[in-house]
Amino acid sequence: MEYLGRTPAPPLDQFVERIWYCSDAPAHARETVLPSGGSLGLAINLVEEEFQIYDPDNPGSVRAHAGALVCGTYTRSYVYDPRQRAAVIGVHFRPGGAFPFLGISPAEITDTHVPLDDLWGSGGRNLREQLLEGGSPGERLRLVEAVLMRRLRRAPQTRQTHPAVTVAVDALREGGNGARVAAVAAAVGLSRRRFAEVFERDVGLTPKLYARLQRFHHVKQQLATLGGPRSWATFAVECGYFDQSHLLRDFVEFSGMSPTNYLLGQANETRLDHVVHAYPRTPGASPA
Repeated sequence: MEYLGRTPAPPLDQFVERIWYCSDAPAHARETVLPSGGSLGLAINLVEEEFQIYDPDNPGSVRAHAGALVCGTYTRSYVYDPRQRAAVIGVHFRPGGAFPFLGISPAEITDTHVPLDDLWGSGGRNLREQLLEGGSPGERLRLVEAVLMRRLRRAPQTRQTHPAVTVAVDALREGGNGARVAAVAAAVGLSRRRFAEVFERDVGLTPKLYARLQRFHHVKQQLATLGGPRSWATFAVECGYFDQSHLLRDFVEFSGMSPTNYLLGQANETRLDHVVHAYPRTPGASPA
C-alpha cells in the first residue's frame, strides 16, 4: 500500500489542496465514504477503465462509472468497491477552488459523479492516456499539476472564483450557524442573498450547509483520532453544537448512521473511509 501527496506550486495551490497517488488493494469489497467537508475532487483509475459505485438509494445495485471521474461535493455517504484502487491518481480541490477548472458551477454536480470527458472532452481522455504511458508516481503527479496549471491559465476571467468566496470559506471553516453566515456576508460586503448566490455557484453548497458540513467533518476527524468521548454532551458543545441531540441529528443526516455506529463500523465488512484513516495528508510532500 502506498500513498503520495503533494501541494502544487503557486498560483495553483490557491485552488488545489493536493494532488495524490494511491496504490492499494484492500480485501474488503465495500467501503463507505462519508462527506469530507464541502470539497470536490477528481480521480483517475490507472489500471481499470471504470469505478464501481453503489447506488446510495439502492445499496444492492452497483453502477460502473468511467475510469476518470469528477467527484462532486457530497452531502451524504456513498459506497464503492475499494479493490479498484490498485493505482489511482487524483486531485483534491480546495472548497471553491474547482470552479475555474470545470466550465460549470459545482452546484450542478453536487452528490454525484461525472465522467471527466463530459467536462473536459478530449482533454480528459488525453490526460488519462498520458498517465497510462507510465512513469514514476512522482512524474505522474507532476504531469497532472502541469495540466491543471495550463487549464487555470486558460480559464476565462468570467470563470474565476468570486473573491468574497475565498474569504468566506476560511471564515466558515470552523462551522457555524445562520447568524455566523450573516456575519460573514457582512464582512465580505455583500447582502446575505447575493453572498449565498455566489457562494453556492462557486462551492456547490449554500453557506449554511457548507458550515454544517465543516462542523460534521471536524467531529468525524475527532472520533477517528480519539475514539468515543467520555461525555457525548460535552463533546457536542465543544464541537459547536447546541447539545447532544443536535450533533446526533446532523451526523445521521450526513452519514446515515449514529456516531457510535460510525466508531463500530471500522471493524465491519463494509469499512468506513479506510484510506482517509490509513494515509495521513502530506501537503508538503514531493514524492520522487
